[in-house]
Amino acid sequence: MVMIPQRDIDAIRSQADIVDVISSYLPVEKKGKDYRCICPFHDDHDPSMRISVDKQIYKCFACGAGGNLFTFVQKMEKISFPESVIQVAKMIGYPLYVDQNQFVPKASPFDPLYKVLKTYFDYTIYELGSQEGQAAMQYLKSRKFTPELIEKFQIGYAPSSRMQAQYMTLKKLPVNALRDAGLIRPGNDYGSQSELIPFFYNRITIPIHDDRGNPIGITARCLPSDQGSDVPKYINTTQTPIYNKGNLLFNYHRAREAARKNHRLVIVEGAMDVIGLAKAGIDEGVAALGTAFTHEQMQLIRRLNVPVTVFYDSDPAGQKAAWKFGNAALEAGISFTIVHQSSGKDPDELFISYGAKAVHKAIEKTIPFVEFAMNYLQSEYRLENYEDKKKYAEIIAELIQKTMNIHEAPAYYQKLFDLTGFDFTNTQDTQKQRRDFLRFNGRGKKNTKQRIVLPEVPAVENGRFKAEKAALCCMLASEQFAQTFRDEIGYFSDERAQTLSLYIYRMYREDQPSPDHLMAEIEEDEVRNLLVDLIAEDPVISEEYFHDCLLKIQEAMITDQIEQLNHEIQSHPDEKHRMEMVMKKQELIIRKLELRTKKESQEWKL
Repeated sequence: MVMIPQRDIDAIRSQADIVDVISSYLPVEKKGKDYRCICPFHDDHDPSMRISVDKQIYKCFACGAGGNLFTFVQKMEKISFPESVIQVAKMIGYPLYVDQNQFVPKASPFDPLYKVLKTYFDYTIYELGSQEGQAAMQYLKSRKFTPELIEKFQIGYAPSSRMQAQYMTLKKLPVNALRDAGLIRPGNDYGSQSELIPFFYNRITIPIHDDRGNPIGITARCLPSDQGSDVPKYINTTQTPIYNKGNLLFNYHRAREAARKNHRLVIVEGAMDVIGLAKAGIDEGVAALGTAFTHEQMQLIRRLNVPVTVFYDSDPAGQKAAWKFGNAALEAGISFTIVHQSSGKDPDELFISYGAKAVHKAIEKTIPFVEFAMNYLQSEYRLENYEDKKKYAEIIAELIQKTMNIHEAPAYYQKLFDLTGFDFTNTQDTQKQRRDFLRFNGRGKKNTKQRIVLPEVPAVENGRFKAEKAALCCMLASEQFAQTFRDEIGYFSDERAQTLSLYIYRMYREDQPSPDHLMAEIEEDEVRNLLVDLIAEDPVISEEYFHDCLLKIQEAMITDQIEQLNHEIQSHPDEKHRMEMVMKKQELIIRKLELRTKKESQEWKL
């Protein structure tokens, strides 16, 4: 594991600001002295996450997620703690020097599938440069693919089924891994590797990766000579344990840095369109490899926190896909515009026909979703039919209310009036409706029912757990308090508190009494969330306060023992045993009274 000096971790934490870090991923808004934002760790539709400037921590009051700036980056990027420290250091320009060779990737149950896919990618890359791949290479050259671009996207060629089966047999690639990775046909009872039936053959292959860059699948194009009515132009990996097209965006792992740098993400229809953008020097392109965007894909887009440009084909299928994306993006609260181009060419075709300047010029011609909808829905509704025209006008008016500001709306209401004759500016206070909409549902979905907002009510805590939390606060502040608790009490009734105490003891043993170090060590989310709660409480720590916590816990422990004895006294059949239990109960009652007297003789308060 990578060892980053604690002095560097402390320096990075002190120089970085958690608000700046989180705002690089999500829109944040100031509320009083702190900030709030939509929680990215659950399906949040109201700003449930609070960001404390003083404490430099975040806490979601809906799902309970919490931590500091390092754990936020760790969860968002799905990386290790040392990697999150390196990431934050890059954000603030801190000169952190770490030997990258120290990184040992955490083992994954999917490692055998990643490994077999990587081996297969290397094989297809080799075949593209071989005699068998000549036709594929010539086609790529005709489409203006450079060697650098082919290398960047790891483009290859899957030869005949027979050749691949021979290769897989000679390499002794595991049949189960080949099947689970989607490289051979599922459902076959392979008696030997010579019977393998590859899924892709006689096709140009383009690898697909997840958001972390792990290989998970393939999109493959047939050669023009093989293309026909019964041969699909593109086929993709079918669903596997690691490939689910609804959870990924093609090229996301490459595009995210470029998107943040250029403050723009470009969404296109397919992998070849992404590569077409790359030919023109636009590296922030991604594709969904399908027409319907899922919640998971929207979360990936939201994570980048940049405006989106939608560059879909101008054919009916492309326009329908843009309409579906627009509605999903409104629901997710994503800012976007749509490329308006009448050439009918996708990014790759534009580059081949007219060059990089044409692609850049096309991508700059954008229109708002309302204007796109005005054009697109005219093919869905017959404006010469009154009922269709009314429905069309209502949809467009609602979009204007949702998306247009006070300066934009009048022009679009006028366009709507010119098209339909319906004057929404005169029949309703549209700006008031927009303010109400944003106040009640800023995510883009209009409520038809009255919304009742209830105040946040914390879960009821019993007296012992409150005292245990207070004791943990003291233990975080002092090794002596931690030692005393272990000697006099020994354990916590709450499982999260007990686990956190073990982390605290280890923190002192390793002589690294730092909240950052402790936060990094904790693997369980619920235990980390408890630590965040304790940091947020910030009680006044003193010896009197700590000892009062111990008295409360001891009293609660005796109460539990008395209740257990009461149960035994009532249920045990042996009278002698019951009398022994009664005597023990009397002793505990006396002990409890002594503790209570001791507490009352002091003026310490929890």
